[in-house]
Amino acid sequence: TQSTWGTSTGHVWALNGRTGDTLTHFPVKTGGPIYAQALLINLRNPPEDGSTAHDGLDIVVPSHDGHIYIIGGRTGCIDKIDLGENSYSMVLADDLNGNGYMDLVASTMNGNVYLLNTETVFHPLKTWTSQNQGLNGLTAKEGHIGVMISPQSRIHRDVVGDHFKIMFEIVDKRKQQKRDFHQKYHVKVTVGRGLTILSKTYYRATRYVEIVRAPPERLQSMLYLTMRNEFGQYYEDSMPISFNMYFYNTIKWVVLLPFILLAVVLMLNKATNAHIVAEEEQQYYEGIHGAM
Repeated sequence: TQSTWGTSTGHVWALNGRTGDTLTHFPVKTGGPIYAQALLINLRNPPEDGSTAHDGLDIVVPSHDGHIYIIGGRTGCIDKIDLGENSYSMVLADDLNGNGYMDLVASTMNGNVYLLNTETVFHPLKTWTSQNQGLNGLTAKEGHIGVMISPQSRIHRDVVGDHFKIMFEIVDKRKQQKRDFHQKYHVKVTVGRGLTILSKTYYRATRYVEIVRAPPERLQSMLYLTMRNEFGQYYEDSMPISFNMYFYNTIKWVVLLPFILLAVVLMLNKATNAHIVAEEEQQYYEGIHGAM
């Protein structure tokens, strides 16, 4: 585990959490004081070969020289984004426009909010949506520990009926050797912050599928998936969802379908009768012609 922070002298420090030694390439000097918490996020996409190797985190922090600094955690390489404005607030990360890529959100002392697009593919464990992640989270989740809604369940949908399926994954990549405790993950699923529809304890970090009861009334809300580990550390994921909001679409077809079927039957019957009349007329005229 490593710790990182910025200082009022404009330095970004990174220390080994076990020994306290300064990491290679640090401290990094910026052009002004730093008063915001640093964002830790891996801005590189996974390798095309499908491997899950984690190549470290980037440090994203605004400095009072009007720039946002992006510092490679392993290399110390620096990229800068020129905002021309100073910021006291942490840069946040999520997919705000729904295009499947991570966005960085920065706010400034001038009252402006900037949305910065990236080419980093969205992943729930990359998100950092507030200064504290959940109740007490101050660590990056990707490559470490967290909980996330599976892509199959993350698609926004209107749940029809009184039950629905949710798929989620518990991720725990902490080192296991010399641990004198057992992993335990208490997971809750709530609609909004009040209605609990699942509360269960798990003992393995893997994928799970649960059938849960839908709320008794029609509503649109946020679905929150939260987890506490054996130390009480809190992690969460969320998504928008609605319940039985468009059930009347089914009722519409139930009402219209009998009329549609009746209209089809009448049209077919009319066509059949017209064909029979035509055949009878033809036989009548053929009989008169034969008699003459």
